[in-house]
Amino acid sequence: RARWIEPLVLALVIGASGMYYAFFTGLFAGLVALVLAWRERTPRPILMAAAPVAIIVVTLLITGPGAGLIDVLRGDVSLPRRGPDEQVLYGLVIADAARVLGMLPGAPEAWRQPLAGTSGEGAWGEWPGVLLSAVILLAPFTVIAATRAADAGRRLAGLCRLCITAGLLFAVRGGLGLWFNTAVTPAIRAQNRVMPFLTFFALILL
Repeated sequence: RARWIEPLVLALVIGASGMYYAFFTGLFAGLVALVLAWRERTPRPILMAAAPVAIIVVTLLITGPGAGLIDVLRGDVSLPRRGPDEQVLYGLVIADAARVLGMLPGAPEAWRQPLAGTSGEGAWGEWPGVLLSAVILLAPFTVIAATRAADAGRRLAGLCRLCITAGLLFAVRGGLGLWFNTAVTPAIRAQNRVMPFLTFFALILL
């Protein structure tokens, strides 16, 4: 069986899953490719990551706007206006991680309620649970040592910690994602949607 079939199928599925899955997949694929290229002193990992990311982008355009993209580019269809500062409303909230303690037996009822006065997505918190949230929060403290590991298993764990750290720095409200929304595009505003990716990396670490 050709080795390119599985990456192709995954790229098609991700591209058809929507803008946020496509964006964060490209973000983390690019990050891992840069690290591997630096370690191996070759651009090959970057080229290998660029191919599926390109397929993801094309699939996203076809399954999303499709032929309507021409109308958007011509100005015949106006898109909802988004501002870069909306990232402050819809980004990830680190403090919400404490709310997963409401899942524990005997936790006060108030811990299970939505946060009063919190606007936008995230009123219920986005964190996966006590164990996985702990893994996500602890990952940045060991990321440097882990990326220097020699064997393959530890290198994989190091890359997961690196991705978690980068995801937190990017998606936290007022973080690097705000700079991205200001300098590149404000379309990626609900950056708390990075949590499925961080949860996946945490599961690999466990």
